[in-house]
Amino acid sequence: MYKVILYFIISLTILASTFPKDLDIYLKEKESIYDDIIKNTEKKIFWYKEHNKKTKYSIVYLHGFSATRQEVYPLANEIAKDLKANLFYTRYTGHGRPGKYLGEAKKEDWKNDTTEAIEIGKEIGEKVIVISTSTGGTLVTWYAMESIKKNKDLDNIVYILISPNYKIKDKNSILLEIPIIRYLIVNFFIKEQSWQGHSDEENRYWTTRYPSKVLIEMSDLVKEVRNFNFNKLKQPFFIIHSNNDDVVNTDIIDKKYNELGSKNKKLLIIPVKDYGKHVLAGDIMAPNNTVYLKNEIIKYLKNL
Repeated sequence: MYKVILYFIISLTILASTFPKDLDIYLKEKESIYDDIIKNTEKKIFWYKEHNKKTKYSIVYLHGFSATRQEVYPLANEIAKDLKANLFYTRYTGHGRPGKYLGEAKKEDWKNDTTEAIEIGKEIGEKVIVISTSTGGTLVTWYAMESIKKNKDLDNIVYILISPNYKIKDKNSILLEIPIIRYLIVNFFIKEQSWQGHSDEENRYWTTRYPSKVLIEMSDLVKEVRNFNFNKLKQPFFIIHSNNDDVVNTDIIDKKYNELGSKNKKLLIIPVKDYGKHVLAGDIMAPNNTVYLKNEIIKYLKNL
């Protein structure tokens, strides 16, 4: 009962966009609701120097579908160090836990997580730099559009999107947008998704086995965001993808980039031949790209 009450109080806190003075305690209490979170995937603030002291910039990292904050580590940490910024990592609902819980997650949960993450970013920094990967990029685009609708956060947030998921590359993914077909797929034909990572770290920090029904939530989110009028988005956007991404459709990324209404937008396409065509930085997936990507992001930020 205590955990249910605590979850309810925390949910109200997010909706009200108000947080207790000590954010570390807030996050610890929130994550303590679950006793099965994989170590080093929990929501966490890395303070630049002084605990609870706001910095000029804050970094918020939003990971992709089935991943965790280890996804591109240490990219965000290195950027935060260069900018002398506080850093917050979220953990999307159902992630960093046994796969069955990912199957229970809803797109509205992930939207709430995104809102919470950026609100925390505003608590710990004067200007927020949101770095996202894959479906984290889908969610941050949703947030940017919500900001336009509400006429808020238009000048104090910068969006960095790595391989944003605006459409899955697999042509069969269109079946997840057809109600009767997707119902049959996830309930009768392919009830579970499973795959094997390339390393022990990938198997540890990604959910490699989960119920297929959650793909409907992801698909609905992606379709919703893809149908936005991107010309309305005026905030700074830096979009990065590889020339041969094997997960998302990069033609759609380029199309959406061209539609962006921002005057401070940039597109960077990275040539990648081997593993790491989608997750473009980090010790686990693409260690050779981390410094390069960090430098490109810092250069973009300094030119704003």
